[in-house]
Amino acid sequence: MSTLKADTIQSTGGGAATLTKQQAAKHFVWFDGNTSNEIKNSFNTSSVTDTGTGDYKPFLTNAMSTTFSVLHIATYRTSRVKGTGGGTSMTATNAYELDITAGSGEGVGSTFSDTEIGASLLGDLA
Repeated sequence: MSTLKADTIQSTGGGAATLTKQQAAKHFVWFDGNTSNEIKNSFNTSSVTDTGTGDYKPFLTNAMSTTFSVLHIATYRTSRVKGTGGGTSMTATNAYELDITAGSGEGVGSTFSDTEIGASLLGDLA
């Protein structure tokens, strides 16, 4: 058995190496909708705009290849997601909308709510 150790792997041209048959998140963001959308952690995120109570619009630094990407969302505490985003919910290849409602149990609430939110996108970059 051999061990390969490296700090950086590059393509032969000096750029990022292409990984085949693998998928990874092309974007993620964790932000606090309670405090001016403070971004706590992110990758490929340029900003998050607050468009109203429980409504947010994250913007990507590098665009996705299509608006039909898979979006995963997690909220903090008892908030629930109203609509899962992804697919045609992406407003552009570099932005999407989140509508967060308060709720408890398994149901979706009907009152929009500010909370801490995490989101990630799977798919291909443009």
